[in-house]
Amino acid sequence: MDRMEAEDFSLFGLLGRSWELDTPVVDLTFDNSDGAAAFALADGSVAIAKTKDAEPATKRIRISAEDGRSSILPRTKPLPPVTRISVQDDAPVALSAYGKHGFVIGEASGALTSLTIGGERTPFSKPLDAPIIALEHVPKTGDLASITADHRVILIRRGEIEPMVLEHTTNVGTLAFSPDGSQLAVAGEEHVTLWKIDQTPEKLIELGPCQNPLSLAWSPDQAKLALGQEKAGVTVWQLDSRDHITFPDYPAPISTLAWTADSEVLATSGAFRIIAWPLDKWRTNGTHPTSLESGKPSLAAVEALACHPTRALIAAGYENGMLIIAQLSKSDELVIKTEGQGANGSLQWSHDAGYIAIGSSKGLAALIELPKQILK
Repeated sequence: MDRMEAEDFSLFGLLGRSWELDTPVVDLTFDNSDGAAAFALADGSVAIAKTKDAEPATKRIRISAEDGRSSILPRTKPLPPVTRISVQDDAPVALSAYGKHGFVIGEASGALTSLTIGGERTPFSKPLDAPIIALEHVPKTGDLASITADHRVILIRRGEIEPMVLEHTTNVGTLAFSPDGSQLAVAGEEHVTLWKIDQTPEKLIELGPCQNPLSLAWSPDQAKLALGQEKAGVTVWQLDSRDHITFPDYPAPISTLAWTADSEVLATSGAFRIIAWPLDKWRTNGTHPTSLESGKPSLAAVEALACHPTRALIAAGYENGMLIIAQLSKSDELVIKTEGQGANGSLQWSHDAGYIAIGSSKGLAALIELPKQILK
């Protein structure tokens, strides 16, 4: 049922729209216009929730004439259901935003399909002849990269239907485009390979070490590249010099990495609080930085996190289901959702910072609206 059917006057209940989808959420993304969020589900379906809201929190805020304090009125109408599209059985699709409005999914059959925010499906390009396990898209160029189950890296250029194979000698774990789309980082069993994405893609350099890669993240200025690993912690490269620094001692796998907008701080999952490394100091004097204490310690590990697009704020989802927003380098935190309803393994801030989307291991999918009064 929709959570609003049971009256929920918590901050999550007042700000959020949530749906219980009876199967784990394994990935999510906003479309590039922030018109909707898509949730990839473990049963092979995709759920789409539009951000447009008949009862937005901004219209339910009331300011007391006596003391000037703000309050949020509860909803008065039931939530509309998400649009749910059945794609395949028992295996999640790979998911990415694509174009200005909409998404693209990769299927176990090797097919690529585009989805509108209304759920209409259109074949995207030629099938890739192997299950697709990861997708990355760069809005500035329209290029799309994928990993197939047989460990090929496939590049599809904007407007073309013929896939291009980027040759690799080791099994591939994850990949990420640079913000401007001019380079593609591909993490394999032993090293991370950087490709120059031009008319003819060119292999530039190989960076090491790399062990069991889980996540890659470029700094917004493209000067640094971070790698999260299952057991070997976090490695960050300064790309102009190829110098690297490693932070090895994490109690859990690092499945999520996020840079602040100024490219100076890297936030990571994998510990019992938000870990934020101030890498501007490493660049200037070569010393090993000390983590900035952001938010409070917890008995549960951070599963996923995301940095605010412009401000020094970090949203973090925990393995016990809690969701917080913390100020960088401060212990203050705003608890948006208390524990329960599964681990928050998927989390993303919308491009305009007006929403956070979360997905849990017990099938909770949610959009949380963030009025300016909440984050002042």
